[in-house]
Amino acid sequence: ACLWFFVGARYKYWNESHPITWLRVDELFTNKTFERDDYFGLQADALTIDQYIVSLYWVSATLTANGLVGDVIPQNYAEVLFTIVMMALNMTLIRWIVGEVSTLVMGADKKLIEARKELEAVDQFVTGSNLPEKLQKEIKVHFRANNVHGTTSVD
Repeated sequence: ACLWFFVGARYKYWNESHPITWLRVDELFTNKTFERDDYFGLQADALTIDQYIVSLYWVSATLTANGLVGDVIPQNYAEVLFTIVMMALNMTLIRWIVGEVSTLVMGADKKLIEARKELEAVDQFVTGSNLPEKLQKEIKVHFRANNVHGTTSVD
């Protein structure tokens, strides 16, 4: 968000022939861009914190969606390039992180399924044997307690 705000605020100094950014526009060029007075944080008298909130919104929306969201759109080459980098980040880094988290969750599910199978095997063994009922309960309790803590496994 800081970089997007920086590009919007400083681009007019980098390219004086094209003073239009998502954040600011010279009065001579207001007819060549979207109407800023209609949007929160983009009015000429908006506070810097309001503009930064819009910047943070734009970056969050661009990283969590595929492409541009809303009416804040890039207005020059630097902003377009920044947007492309943000979308590439979304397609690679952010998606990779989500994939890794999903893998961890699925791995935990596999362990849970295996633990349940092991407990079911113990239940079947104990129920099918001629052990006293009290011993059967003790064995089941033992395996359930140890399986919850991951300290034992049935082979």
